[in-house]
Amino acid sequence: MDSTLSESSMRRMPTRSRSGAHAAPAGSAERAVRCFRRVFARGRHYALAGLVALVSGAAAQAQVRATPRDIGARAVKSRVWPAPPEQPRIALTSTLASDLDLKRDGGGLGGWRRLLGGTPTGGFAVMRPHDVAVDSRGRLYVTCGIPTVVRVFDPAVKDSRSVGASGDYRLSKPMGLAVDEQDNVYVADQGARRVLVFAPSGAFVRMYDGGGIFLNPVDVAVDTAAGLVYVVDAYRHQVLVLNRASGQVVRRLGRTVGDAQRQRAASSAPLTATHGADARDTAEKSPPMGHARPSASRDIDANRGTLAGQFRYPAFATVSARGQLFVSDGLNARVQVFARDGRFVRAIGGRGDGPGSFSRPKGVAIDSEDHLYVVDAAFGNVQLFDDQGRMLMDFSAGGQGPGDLLMPSGIASDRHDRLFVADRINDRVQVYTYLGTRLPAKVPSAPARP
Repeated sequence: MDSTLSESSMRRMPTRSRSGAHAAPAGSAERAVRCFRRVFARGRHYALAGLVALVSGAAAQAQVRATPRDIGARAVKSRVWPAPPEQPRIALTSTLASDLDLKRDGGGLGGWRRLLGGTPTGGFAVMRPHDVAVDSRGRLYVTCGIPTVVRVFDPAVKDSRSVGASGDYRLSKPMGLAVDEQDNVYVADQGARRVLVFAPSGAFVRMYDGGGIFLNPVDVAVDTAAGLVYVVDAYRHQVLVLNRASGQVVRRLGRTVGDAQRQRAASSAPLTATHGADARDTAEKSPPMGHARPSASRDIDANRGTLAGQFRYPAFATVSARGQLFVSDGLNARVQVFARDGRFVRAIGGRGDGPGSFSRPKGVAIDSEDHLYVVDAAFGNVQLFDDQGRMLMDFSAGGQGPGDLLMPSGIASDRHDRLFVADRINDRVQVYTYLGTRLPAKVPSAPARP
């Protein structure tokens, strides 16, 4: 349980001499030391606050955070949505800003340094996260923009390591992530125009390149039951469906009118920076955040479309337990749903600034109750829909405080219905939990704001 231990409360706590008699109040540092020793002996959670007081020289209004949960990061401040007196459905669980947050010692101290305005030293810091994925053992994979790596944060060993950082299959510009039933991680490598697969150990497993047709692979999703791999290609304005075993393209979702002129990818010239500032799109030729600016010869303009089943800069994808594919359709400001056979099912949302509408839809995820979560980078929030595409609620808002999001990007859910969100500009991954109990289909009182 979170508590607050202020300097005044320390002052009220009596101290004892070795003989057991009460000792006179001493300096603040001495009080902090004695307080820490007392509560540590009792095994209370106040111990962390006492240690912080000793290190920082000031214990004023310091909050004591709970023991880390699976991923190891602690929520600085409790927060739920909707706010009381309504029944809470979503709770802020924790925040991961570096691998120090995986460690009971370094994690707590690093977290307090950030809380007090400092920067954690040592370890690997999350910077400009783009996408996230979590496997069955709670290992969290994060694609970072600075440096451009995939980092796996492993709570079992309380440390992190890079994936695909060296060797023949070194990642160039990793973007979207997915995990399969064997905990292999799939990485859409935008720079090398391919999808690489790595084992949980980090060993290379295999590669998909679509026969050389990928132009700008920005995300990947896996349908284990059907043996399919979905690759979101922003410049083709398509989702390419691959046979998981052979790697062959079995179908394409989206317009294909421009494909006759493009049998293979354009020249191998490197793409421009993909992790720069995320300015609002004001024209059709300005791709969304996370996409390189294409040259006239790279983007297949003829494949762009606004009708059902067509895309304009698709960004993220996920597959539900029922085998439906959900794709965030960037410049069309919607999420499109497809059946396993490629048949269009429905579109969710549309451009607007009210509940159920989007401005810059990004990551998509499905929980155990078939709720759809859609990240909106412009609104700085996550909107929640039922399995029929009806808006239920939204949570978070643009900002830098606990639970707030600033230009968020990818999202992933685990089997415990925890939601991991890449909080891009805030350089962290925030973890929320769906608290259960099916939500009524209604429009929330507070609309999404741009």
